[in-house]
Amino acid sequence: MAGSWRKSAALVAAIALMAALAAPSMSVAATAAKHAPAKGLAPTTAVFAPDAYEPDDTTATAHVYNPATDGNSWTSMRTVHGSGSTIEDPADYVAISVAETGTPIWAETEYVAGYYDSYLYLYDADGNELASDDDHDYWSDTYSSCLYYVAPAPGTYYLAAEPIDTSYYPYSYKLHITVGDARRIYGADRFATAVAASKLQWDNTTNPGTAPVMGRARSS
Repeated sequence: MAGSWRKSAALVAAIALMAALAAPSMSVAATAAKHAPAKGLAPTTAVFAPDAYEPDDTTATAHVYNPATDGNSWTSMRTVHGSGSTIEDPADYVAISVAETGTPIWAETEYVAGYYDSYLYLYDADGNELASDDDHDYWSDTYSSCLYYVAPAPGTYYLAAEPIDTSYYPYSYKLHITVGDARRIYGADRFATAVAASKLQWDNTTNPGTAPVMGRARSS
């Protein structure tokens, strides 16, 4: 009799143990089913509204930057947008007024958000290309651009900031333009200033278009 009781108790214990072991896997399966993605849905794409300077896709509609009234350094928030395989914002143009021969024109792009790889072009008033830049010359492991050109004569020069191709949009970025050799980088305090300086060097670390390498973004 005692032997039968022991066998019954052992059987009950074995069943209870098997149920306990099965419970977590059943719970995981139920959770996975609950959070499984719905079928037939396409992934969403970031959308950035046109910036305050649109339309500025041509030299005729370019925003005019005059250092005499706007200061020697100017920063603007910009966007590049499109849908499907069609880019709706091929370039952001800025007309830059230069008063003296030998004046440097220095332009930089800085990543903010989106799928980003910028390209800068500089043209004279007749539309001749004078300079261009893909990836930053000094911090070459970023997808940002830095163009530096010494103007041979006074006049109006046109800067165009473009995506490198139609695979890189939509995105938002900062466009920095300096007429001269120095631009002040600053923040509300020394910590914010350090962050502002760092962003120019390491601004692509969260860019979906990059692959981080040793803490930096790999350039194309």
